[in-house]
Amino acid sequence: MSQQMEPVDVGGVNVLRWNPPRAVKLRPQRFFRWTKKLPFAPRINNVGDIAGVDVVRYLHRELAGGHNSKVRTNLGAIGSIIHMLPAGTVVWGPGVNGKHLDLSLPKNLDIRAVRGPRTREYLMNLGYQVPEIFGDPGLLLPHITGDKKLSPTREITIIANLNDTRFINDERSLSALCSLDDFVTGIRRSEFIIASSLHGIIFADAYGIPVCPLVTEAEPLFKYLDYFEGTGRFDIKFAHSVEEALRIGPVPKITWDEKPLLQAFPSELWKN
Repeated sequence: MSQQMEPVDVGGVNVLRWNPPRAVKLRPQRFFRWTKKLPFAPRINNVGDIAGVDVVRYLHRELAGGHNSKVRTNLGAIGSIIHMLPAGTVVWGPGVNGKHLDLSLPKNLDIRAVRGPRTREYLMNLGYQVPEIFGDPGLLLPHITGDKKLSPTREITIIANLNDTRFINDERSLSALCSLDDFVTGIRRSEFIIASSLHGIIFADAYGIPVCPLVTEAEPLFKYLDYFEGTGRFDIKFAHSVEEALRIGPVPKITWDEKPLLQAFPSELWKN
């Protein structure tokens, strides 16, 4: 398995998430230094990519129960990770990364749901059978945290993609490297989200916070359009700056039905 993927045990099932080790500085000699990602280094913990485990834990408790004591199964549940999943993985909600459309994929993925229609079309063109069930599991977070509206304390919150460094020193920004609780609270206390982080957009949708997507040079638009189209929204306008986002205003509110994604949750993985 790729060093970038971290398996987390949930009731005997490996939930796979993209969580690479941080680069650490090495000093092999007095006058030389370089950085390298080592398997024992602390992991990045980008909140959008690791939240799938929390959703799976919740649904395992509420819908499945039990413990998988047979051969360990892999489950991919959030993020643009399909190109990194090992053979035989059960796929429930991830998408394809637009930067890796030329990569070959294993032929025996067990696909239950994907993020959106663009991922579905891509996989079907490669010969996979993919049900027409769309949705990012991050949209289910209100089941865990509750969806009670919080009083806003910030007029604007900027959530940047992990590789989008324009807003590091902007006091209006919310880091995607904070805890899930802090991240969700920051979103729920905002009046308007401007985000180049896909899960900043998704979590804002989940809690009904107005959001405008922000173009970043770090990522193609594929995964953003995949998500929006999977929630029934087309012809989305993307801003190139905070100022333009304020002029454009938020995207249409989400009207997505969560039932098909919940019904596609692979509860049988925990049945012996």
